[in-house]
This record gives sequence, C-alpha cells and structure tokens, in this order.
Amino acid sequence: MPSQVRISKKSSRITVILPGDRRLTFSPGEDIYAEADPNDSNKIFIKILDTNDIFVGPLSHTQYRDSGGVVFDATRDAVVIALNAILNPDDVTLESDSNGDIILDPNGTGEITLSALTGAINLTSNDINIGSALEIDGNIFKITSNNIDAFGTGALVGAIKFYDQDDSNYVRLAIPQTVAADYTLLLPGADGSNGQAMVTDGSGNLSFSTIADTNTNLGNTDLTLSGARVVEMGTSSVDFQSSSTSKFKIFSTGTVIATSRLTVQGNGTQGGSLRVKDGDNSHILSLQSPSSLDANLTFVLPSQDGSDGQALMTDGDGNLFFDSVSGGSTTLTQVYSQNFFDDISTLKHYLPFKDINEQTTIYQEEAAMLMPFDGRIKSISLKTSSLTGNGSLIVGVSTLPTGSNIFSSQSWTEQETETIAVGSTDDNHTFHFVFDNAKHFDAGDSCVVSLRAATDVTGNGYWYVTTVVEYDTSNNLGSSSTEHETNP
Repeated sequence: MPSQVRISKKSSRITVILPGDRRLTFSPGEDIYAEADPNDSNKIFIKILDTNDIFVGPLSHTQYRDSGGVVFDATRDAVVIALNAILNPDDVTLESDSNGDIILDPNGTGEITLSALTGAINLTSNDINIGSALEIDGNIFKITSNNIDAFGTGALVGAIKFYDQDDSNYVRLAIPQTVAADYTLLLPGADGSNGQAMVTDGSGNLSFSTIADTNTNLGNTDLTLSGARVVEMGTSSVDFQSSSTSKFKIFSTGTVIATSRLTVQGNGTQGGSLRVKDGDNSHILSLQSPSSLDANLTFVLPSQDGSDGQALMTDGDGNLFFDSVSGGSTTLTQVYSQNFFDDISTLKHYLPFKDINEQTTIYQEEAAMLMPFDGRIKSISLKTSSLTGNGSLIVGVSTLPTGSNIFSSQSWTEQETETIAVGSTDDNHTFHFVFDNAKHFDAGDSCVVSLRAATDVTGNGYWYVTTVVEYDTSNNLGSSSTEHETNP
C-alpha cells in the first residue's frame, strides 16, 4: 500500500492520519506545536480556533473569516505537515464521516490548482458537482455550468469521441479545421419519423423533416442539355441495364453491344443508315434503307462464310446465302401446260407434263418428270367450267430421289400442298396457287404435280392448267456423262 496522509473531521475534532495508521488528533482551541524552521516553504501550518474554524497556510499568511483575520505566528504555531521533506506521500486522501461534504473553497475569485499532475484524476463511483468551471490544462477541456469546451491543439481540431459497449470502436464528432464564426446548433425536442432527416432553419434550430426528392440525375427526371457535354470514361464502360440484364453497353475501346436489335430512324426524307469508317477514319461505308418501303423487310445473314468467288444471294424471303455464280443468273424459269379433260372427284390426279391425259398413278411417265436441276414448283394456275358444289381444291408437289423404287408409293415424299376454297358459282374463275418452299426437288429427283378435291365438287369438264417451274442450273447432274446411283 502507498503511504497516505488523511485528514478527517469527527464531531469537533480534527485528526491527521499518517502512514502506518499513526494519528494526530486536535480539539478546538488547540494549536499544533512542533519545532521546525518556520520559513520552510514546503511546510503547512494548521490553526484550530474555538469556533471550530480550521486555518491552513504558510507562515505570516493572514487567514480571514467574518470576525477578522488570523496570522500564523512563527514562534507559536506548529509545523504540522512537511509534504516533501517529511512525509512524501504517494496519495493524499480527504474524507469525512457520515457522508459529509469536503469543500475546497478559495473564498473569492482565486483558483484551486493541481500542479505537476502527470497521472489521472479518478472518480470511483460518485459525481463531481461543478459550481463554476472545471478546467483541464486550460486549452484542452473545460466544463462550466452550461458548456463543455473541447479545444483544438495545433493541427487537431476539438472533438468528442463516443465509444461502443466494449470500448473497441468509437464515433468521433469533430468540427471543420477552420470555422469562420461561432454558431450554435439546437437539437430537436423529439425524434422524427422513419426516413426523415435533420434539417436546419438557417438560424441553428434543427428539426426532423421529410426531404423532397430534388435529385436531378437522369434516373429521377428528364434532362435538357444546355450545351455540349463530355462523359470521360477512362478505362471504364457505360452499361444500360434492365432488371440487372445488360441492354446497351459502351466500352472505353469504342465497342458497343446492343441486346436484341438496334434501330436507326429515318430523317423524314431519307432512310436511316448505319455508317462504318475505315481504319484512318478517312472514308465511310454506309448501309442505308430506301427512302420508302412498302412493308417491313428483314435480311437474315448466312450462318457462315461462303467459298471463294461465291456471291451473297437471297431466296426471295429475306434469307441470304452464299452460292456460285457463273455467266450471270443460274435461275431458269420454265412454263408448262398441263391441260386435261376429266372428273376430278376426291381422287388424287397427277397432272401430265406431256400429252393431255392426267393420271391416277404417281409413277406414270406422262406425270412423273425427271429433274435435271435443283428447283421448285413456283406456282400452279387453273380454271374449269365443271364446278357443281362447294368445297376446296388441293394441289401438291411430290418427289422421289434417284435410286428409290418408283413403283412404291411409300418412297415418294409430298413436299408441299396449297388449298383454295371453291363454289358451284365459280366456273371459269382462275385459281392461282403459290408455293412457299425455297426448293422442292434436287437434280436427279422425279417430280409430280397433283390435284384433288376435298369433296366431290366437279363433273366431267375441261381443266386448263399452267405450271411455273424454277430451276437452279448451278446444281445439276454434272458436266460429263456418268451414272448416278443416287442424287449427286
């Protein structure tokens, strides 16, 4: 235990408790007497009067009370405590019995000073009541009756720290490095609602208020540019998303990725165009829409590149493909007359490519034609004068490859059919059937064209039939004599 000097008051006596529990007790009217040098500035004199007043001070220093002053006498008043030379205590404790007050009162404007203080001032469990002000180091921390002052020191501004429950982290409130003038912020008298913010009225009065959305970024309002603007991307990209899915992305390299499709509008007089510059940006390649279109038009690019010398062609339906071109167009269009006389009924009839007799057997030589090229039946047009009821007429295209049994009906494949409704009043009307398939037959196929009625709507009569066939002469049976066991 460190040595202590303890001064306690019990009833009307004063007790000085020295280390080792040695005690000096004095009653009112007594002087403490001892021999010592009265001029030693390290000593303290104690004078106890009959009035229970206690005076402590150095030699020849007058102590005042209401009825007059008391002066310590060097020849009579005793030296009680020589703090440095005699006791040199580690701790000095002031205590009172029965929860009495211990008051350090300079009795005026003087100060109570703790000098040469290097340790901490600890409060074990009780409060300190500040009558006027508690000042620590003068320019660091000061507590007055209505203020707590935290002063800046050098480069550090005044601040207050609030530590969490286990003192491991804190929240620090600090002011700016420089404040132009003093001002006071008055906190609200009650908490606000969820989502409200603390705002000022400009006079230091704070209150909770709902903040209106004044954000003018693109996500909150439409914007109108007042001049040219630059977006500096650096090495970053700009990504426009919908539901976290990228829809349009611009990379810092200039690459642009668009999801689904990119539409270029016309300007009212000419169609929209897609412009691509060359390597040194000196020339432009433009893909431009016509100024007027009858309907939407889509071109579907080939799935892969073609061979050297092949051209980009269309199938007439917007599907592009690469194919060889020799001596101009390779499309050969032939028109065939397939007229006949008969009653169609519901039985499938095969129209003649030669002669005037249609057939009911698919392999008949009048109806089945060996095709020298790839191709398609483009259309069949017909009319008759023997319609007797209401129903529909059905035309079709069937093929058989080289090497297959022509007499087996299962070997033939019906490639496509077209249907038109007819009635008993439609005599001498022209019925025009147009096929959709890009190709019906290969070079080496046998091909037949058929006609039947869904219900019996005709009698015996004349049928006038014109068939248009398109051949692709670039795909043929070959340029030299040979035997083909299958289609080439």
